Amino acid sequence: MLATIPEGTQKVNGRVMPLPQRPAPAKTLAERRAEVLAQPETEISLDEGLRVSLGGVEYEIAPLSIRDSRAWRRSWSETVKRIGAADDQELAFNLTDWVADLFFSYAIALDREEVEGVATEAELVAAYNAVCEYVNRPFR
Repeated sequence: MLATIPEGTQKVNGRVMPLPQRPAPAKTLAERRAEVLAQPETEISLDEGLRVSLGGVEYEIAPLSIRDSRAWRRSWSETVKRIGAADDQELAFNLTDWVADLFFSYAIALDREEVEGVATEAELVAAYNAVCEYVNRPFR
């Protein structure tokens, strides 16, 4: 007499195992765009500032104006080119300064001397990454 195998399972090496789950098909760009546009305005608002923690102090960074943001993006692009062209020694000595320059050129209201006196490089890099993510939110 043959035993029946429950639906949604398979027999492997004499054991009844669940069938592997197939991943859902990836959404198309049009489907993702429609989802974003369907969200309430408050969820996709970019008027809110960005909060970062440096040296144990939380700071709010206001968004830049269109003109200032454009200048910041150009500066970012030039710095990325400089990083790509740098040798290992130049990167070792300058990378943190380049990241700091970019961060503080976006976070214009922060006192750079004060923050650099208390924050760690890891906090600076995390804050810089948060700025980059924040700046690119409109383009996702």
